[in-house]
Amino acid sequence: MSIASDVRAYLLDETELTTIFEDAFGLEQNAVMIRSDPSTANVIEYVDGSYTGTQQLSIYARNVNPATAQADLETVRAAVDKKEITLTGVGVLKVQAVSTVSFVNKEETGEFIYSTTVDVTFDGNNPIGV
Repeated sequence: MSIASDVRAYLLDETELTTIFEDAFGLEQNAVMIRSDPSTANVIEYVDGSYTGTQQLSIYARNVNPATAQADLETVRAAVDKKEITLTGVGVLKVQAVSTVSFVNKEETGEFIYSTTVDVTFDGNNPIGV
């Protein structure tokens, strides 16, 4: 199960964004990148084999035009905020935006980077069917 991969696939299907990387930016100047924040996952397992959990994802946009980078992240927030989407190996994935779009950095090459954060809550059905 890769939460970031599934959210990335959802964004590619549900938005007009065409360049979304996972874990690191590629060579394109104008792109979006999604990654799991380290050490934030929390999973509770129950005796019947089901589980619930949360994971925080950071989503970044890089663009030579800061307004476009901000707009890309607003598009992402609108697409995922308070939505339920399918997650590989898990029944339901609920996503909620937890931060506004914020400036991160201006690269030496002139690209601006902005970020937003979403919380992902997932529920796993009993995998053994008991």
